[in-house]
Amino acid sequence: NKAESLSRTLLALNSLIRVDAHSVQLTAENAEHLVHPYDVVIDASDNAVTRYLINDVCVKLGKPLVSGAALRFDGQLTTYNTDFGPCYRCLYPQPPPAAAVVNCDAGGVVGPVTGIIGAAQALEAIAILAGWGPVYAGRLLLFDGHGGQTRTVKLRGKREGCICTLADRRGIQLADYEQFCGASATDKTPASSLLTAADRMSCR
Repeated sequence: NKAESLSRTLLALNSLIRVDAHSVQLTAENAEHLVHPYDVVIDASDNAVTRYLINDVCVKLGKPLVSGAALRFDGQLTTYNTDFGPCYRCLYPQPPPAAAVVNCDAGGVVGPVTGIIGAAQALEAIAILAGWGPVYAGRLLLFDGHGGQTRTVKLRGKREGCICTLADRRGIQLADYEQFCGASATDKTPASSLLTAADRMSCR
């Protein structure tokens, strides 16, 4: 599968690393088990359900979360769940209406933008692990690939009453995030079948 193929590619580039491939969908039931062994989490998901789940499990386990996003020509990056800045729920206590969310499948994304944001996420993770980061805690990197501009804006601090401000976060319960967001945990636009095969014609 794709995860195993990626693991082989990474090991071919550097045989000294260890790659743990998890070919499962992240859920409230398995998230804590999957995230627990790691020191930093990088989120490159493309839907609100997964973003809330990853945020909450990282808050519960005390893991820094390097979050990136890309759509069309634009990308952004920030690091959540540190002493210096908010978590994802601080900024978005309620999910947006499902109909208002545009994912990459529907809106499109220029490939190099994901590469730029992904490389910046990797650099941020290295900074955290090396002890001289996080660079983007409490700050949001905005990349405009169409206009060729990059800027960083300051984010507001932790929201009073948010789960990340609890003295004891171990009791945080991971909920039904699909019900909370009113959407499914997928970045794909549901396929629509408007015509039968007999009513279709090829471009040729």
